[in-house]
Amino acid sequence: MINIATLIDRFEKKLAKKCFDDHDIGKCPQGKRCTCKIAAELKAYMYSVIGSPYYQYTIWDFDGRYGDKQLIKPEHVASAKKKVLEYCWDGVSLDDLASHQHKKSELQLDSKSIIHKRGNSGTNVVIYAPHGTQVGRTFTAALIMREAIKQRIHLEHETDTYRWVDYSQLCYILKNWDKEAEANDLVTANWLVVDNIKRDGGSKNAEVYVSSIIDPFFIERAKDGLPTIFVFKFDINEENIRWEDRFGNAISNIVQRDKTFKIGLGLQ
Repeated sequence: MINIATLIDRFEKKLAKKCFDDHDIGKCPQGKRCTCKIAAELKAYMYSVIGSPYYQYTIWDFDGRYGDKQLIKPEHVASAKKKVLEYCWDGVSLDDLASHQHKKSELQLDSKSIIHKRGNSGTNVVIYAPHGTQVGRTFTAALIMREAIKQRIHLEHETDTYRWVDYSQLCYILKNWDKEAEANDLVTANWLVVDNIKRDGGSKNAEVYVSSIIDPFFIERAKDGLPTIFVFKFDINEENIRWEDRFGNAISNIVQRDKTFKIGLGLQ
C-alpha cells in the first residue's frame, strides 16, 4: 500500500495553493479542523485504498457507460443504482439525484449518509454480474468504499481501516496466515473489498483446500461484525454453484443471507 503520510502531504500542498501563496497549510487558523487538511486526508485514503481512476468517481458518475459504450441498459443501471443509494444514504431516490444533477451540493448527500450504520451492523454487500461482462463491478464497490472512507471526518471513525484485495491474492496470503502480518490487517479491517472472485477453482481437492483456509478468515470477520464487499465475476444465481465446496461455509452463508445487500449488474 502507498505510504499514506506521503499522500496526505502531497494532497495538502495541492489544496493549500488556493489559500496560501507559499502552500503552507500549517498557517490555517482552523488548525486540525482545516478544511484542506481534512479533504487531503480523505483523498489520500481514497487514492491509496481504491486507486485510480475509481477513487474520484461519485454516485452521479454511475451511468453504466465506459467511454462511448453503454455497458448496462439504463433500466439495469437504475436498479443497481437504487441499491447503492439504499445502502449508503437514507431517503435518497433516483429522482433526487436526477433533479440535483447540476447542483449537487443542494442535495447534501453527506448529511443523509447511513454508511456508518451499515458498518456498525456489519452489513455485507455482494456485487455480481454475468461471467465475462464488463459492467462496473469494481466501480460499484468503489462507490461504497468511498463513502465509508468519508466517515473519517467524524471522530469516532478517524482510526478506521480499509483494505482492498483480489480474491486470488487473499488466498495466497492466507496460506501463510501465521507468517503474514498483512493477513491480520485484512481480517481486522473495518471495511474490506474482496475483488475478482471467480467461479472456477481448479480441481476439487484444490477447491476444498482453498475453502478450508478462507473459511476461518470470514468467520472471524463475521464474529467481529466487520462488513465485507464481495465482487463476484459471475452471476450468483447460476445453477450448480457448489458454494460450500468452492468458497466455504462463511461466504456461502453470507451470499444466501437475506440481510446481505445484493447488487446485480447487467441483470433484470
